[in-house]
Amino acid sequence: MTQRDAETLQEFSRVLWGATVWRVKLTAEYNLEKGYSFPSMDALSLDFGEPLAVHEKIGKHDGVRSLWIGGSAGTRLEQDGKALVGSSDSVAKGLDQFSKLVGSRLLKTVVSPPGGETMFIFDNDLILNCFPAKSWEDNSWLISTADGNLLALGPGARVTYKTGLR
Repeated sequence: MTQRDAETLQEFSRVLWGATVWRVKLTAEYNLEKGYSFPSMDALSLDFGEPLAVHEKIGKHDGVRSLWIGGSAGTRLEQDGKALVGSSDSVAKGLDQFSKLVGSRLLKTVVSPPGGETMFIFDNDLILNCFPAKSWEDNSWLISTADGNLLALGPGARVTYKTGLR
């Protein structure tokens, strides 16, 4: 990934800037073996939107845009320079700490070459770091919109953009 690729990816991610996280989904994977069982975080998804002035039957937010970070990419949530939780931490700790993202407004995204490390910077001094360099088989993260647009980082440091327009 070149500096220009990183800047392009950062520019495309603007679709989320200024939006508020209204739902966090954490997917856990349970590895069961004889005499050993360990749950680990598999994927993290943030749904962004703004509250509707009048709630509809199917929702309270203008649903929207989503950020999905796959389990093959490392993640770390920080606040005020301190690590709160990482993708290798327990599911219980993930549930406790990632819930702090609900109600946060995304200010900007910073993508760095050559591997596409990404910082999602929120208004309450929360920073969600994504480390996609270890993901050579799957997408590291994707941004999707209600109108069918899809921006993906991965596999590896490749960037793809698909428009929902036909």
